[in-house]
Amino acid sequence: MRAHRKPVLKVLEINLDAGDAESIWFGKGESTIRSAYRDYKFASADATAIVNAQANYESHRATDFALLDLTKPLSEDQPGEYDVVVLKGSSLLFESAAQALHNAKSFLTVGGYVVFLQGTSKPAANTKHIAPAFEADLASTIEATGLRNLTQYVFDEGQRITESTLDEASSSADAPSIKLFSFDAPTSLSTTIMAALNQLGHNISISDGGRPSRNDIVLALDELTEPLLTRIDDKQWEVLQTLISSRAKIFWVTHGSQLDVTNPQGALVHGLLRTIRSEDPGLNLTTLDVGDPVSPQTVTAISSLLKNLARPTVKSPVETEYAERHGEIYISRISPDEKVNAFKTNESTNGLLQEGSLRDQKTLVRLRAERIGTLEGLVFGETASFELPVEQNHVEVDIYAAGLNFKVGAVCIH
Repeated sequence: MRAHRKPVLKVLEINLDAGDAESIWFGKGESTIRSAYRDYKFASADATAIVNAQANYESHRATDFALLDLTKPLSEDQPGEYDVVVLKGSSLLFESAAQALHNAKSFLTVGGYVVFLQGTSKPAANTKHIAPAFEADLASTIEATGLRNLTQYVFDEGQRITESTLDEASSSADAPSIKLFSFDAPTSLSTTIMAALNQLGHNISISDGGRPSRNDIVLALDELTEPLLTRIDDKQWEVLQTLISSRAKIFWVTHGSQLDVTNPQGALVHGLLRTIRSEDPGLNLTTLDVGDPVSPQTVTAISSLLKNLARPTVKSPVETEYAERHGEIYISRISPDEKVNAFKTNESTNGLLQEGSLRDQKTLVRLRAERIGTLEGLVFGETASFELPVEQNHVEVDIYAAGLNFKVGAVCIH
């Protein structure tokens, strides 16, 4: 889920058990989504495990491998640059696990996540290990490190997964200023949502209609009531141009125009802002489509995305289009269909090539040119999927050597 929400994650995976060279990130599961990471580092206190992991995973792009023991205090401050830190340990002492979580926090960016996988190894007698069978709970330890405990999953096999996040330490006093911008007079719905958002800790005020500054966040709720672009006049169009050219962070909310569409007229702004972003990628234009304008879930979704906009701008690509339905926020993502791509590859090459000995083939094979213009297109292919019987008055010849004549070569390279 984290990889889907942000396809440019920086990932740090740390195996706390000696000899464990297995990667969770490159393991089983939805590899298509996780393949869009930006950087990946594998760390362990076991040098042999690092060597084995490097042999297995260095073929993946943007990978790094480091010797690191997170169960001991770090000698120096670490830059908080990772979006996800994956910890894995099956038989850790409670104190070692607490120290590892404390160290993992220093590697996280604000809003980053620590995923702690606890294994099934049976601990030795009279020792306090991290395992579901014991009463030791990491919840208080996680909170003591400055992380917020989100969820915990316990499986029948004895494995437990704990997910925590590093929240941004801020209050309403230092929250960024947000302007509620209206092309007409603010509606009662807009002011009601603004009041609810202020109660959640945001600092929102009604805009005076002037040109916002580059650092402002502009919240546009006009289209929660009725579509704007279908009836926009010349004056409003000039105001929209001024708003976008200010290069402020613009957050535009619609309803029923994405996913299960009930209000297609509200979809115009999504296409307009998408076109503007393609022409000027430096603009910060975010859209959110909600299912029910008067639902409390709408306020929650707007609040969540306003917190994202309030964070410092990062160089990596950020999401710009969201949709909320029944309290869940959806992000549009185009991902490759591996089965379709494999089918098209097989179709263009007449099947995936396999290396083997001619003498081991059980059926008749023939040399042919799969692609014109290169000698690499010369391959042996089966003439049938089963062994053909020798016809009457025919003989079967066992070939020990064969050559390539000029005609075949000329056909391939011309």
